[in-house]
Amino acid sequence: MVGSVFYTWSLDDGDHFQEERPANNSSCECCRIASTLDNEGNAFIAYRGNLEGEIRDHVMQTLRQDSSASSPTLISNDHWVTKVCPHHGPTIAVSDKAVHAAWYTQGTHRKGVFYSYSNDQGQHWSAPFPLGDQHHIASRPYLSAKGSKVWLVWKELSGSESTVMMRISPDDGKTWSQPERLISTKGFSDHPLLVQQNNHVYLSWLTRKDGYHFRELP
Repeated sequence: MVGSVFYTWSLDDGDHFQEERPANNSSCECCRIASTLDNEGNAFIAYRGNLEGEIRDHVMQTLRQDSSASSPTLISNDHWVTKVCPHHGPTIAVSDKAVHAAWYTQGTHRKGVFYSYSNDQGQHWSAPFPLGDQHHIASRPYLSAKGSKVWLVWKELSGSESTVMMRISPDDGKTWSQPERLISTKGFSDHPLLVQQNNHVYLSWLTRKDGYHFRELP
């Protein structure tokens, strides 16, 4: 099965929307679409493409203020060949000088959770940087960015315990802090999310046993 990505645009705070347009007619049918805005109001979207040969690797597009869309560019050549949806989409954030992406893959070229950044709006990407303890199961990364600072969280599973991990970059993804354990729970839990307001970034995480957590990050 092949999905499609469509978009529309409003210039009056949602009172009216332009006619829907296709961004890409070949995408993974179920994986979430990540989106963010830059300081000029352009939208960046990242999603799992459905490429030739049943390759389901992630791509990025820019939706410009004039409502046009750039061509999809490949974030990483993982070469994950599968006929079914992995139900595991990417995350994307834009800082002052770079675009940042993180994702999960089980490709033949690499497996696990990875991070990369682009200094030319997605035309070229840095070498994928692996995340997570190799002895645990890493998944569900999420990004937030402000200025040149980038926050990255993900979930690690060890036995019945799930832990939200965090790393922070002060320089647009070039260097990172050591992995830090933020919070853990036993049993089922949702995906960790980041919420940004002004200069503050918050972790949002729902767990079955311990309830809902909402906390400010450094």
